[in-house]
Amino acid sequence: MPRALDPDATFDVVLLSDRDKEDPPTFTFRYLSNRDWRRLAKVYDSLDELGEEGIDALLDELEGVLKMELVGWRNLTDRDGSPIPFKLDDLDRVVDVQESVELMRLSLEGAKLSVTEGNGSGSPSPSDSDESASDAAHPAPAPAAPASESPSSSSVPGAGEQDADTAETPDGSS
Repeated sequence: MPRALDPDATFDVVLLSDRDKEDPPTFTFRYLSNRDWRRLAKVYDSLDELGEEGIDALLDELEGVLKMELVGWRNLTDRDGSPIPFKLDDLDRVVDVQESVELMRLSLEGAKLSVTEGNGSGSPSPSDSDESASDAAHPAPAPAAPASESPSSSSVPGAGEQDADTAETPDGSS
């Protein structure tokens, strides 16, 4: 069965800021069909334009693409420490705009790495830089902001930020 149609074919994503926690909040994503990839890529490629249209337009598109692939979460608690059960409509309650952009980027990386590694579990490993024919068949969209643009000059909060674990050199290596 194609992974995009298999309800059991999923992979987990942990936000970079939570990776050092004992039981980190974890988001579970399904694999996307080519049609879904195209929609996600269009949103990813137009993040700066959406930011210029206003925060509502940006959040609507980000939440739309995340909701088409997000199938669960665990270890999420509210400010009082009470567990937040998975409910897709509560996505805007648990993440901010920067985390939404990060989740979208990490979900793209997670799907790509799972294809390369031949498995569907775990968050993407920042040290995995091997490229294969499978990677060419499932390319991730280009970053929303050019590498030379500073985070403060982008209209999208967090779009220009890179974590040291995921930053790449101009030759594509980590």
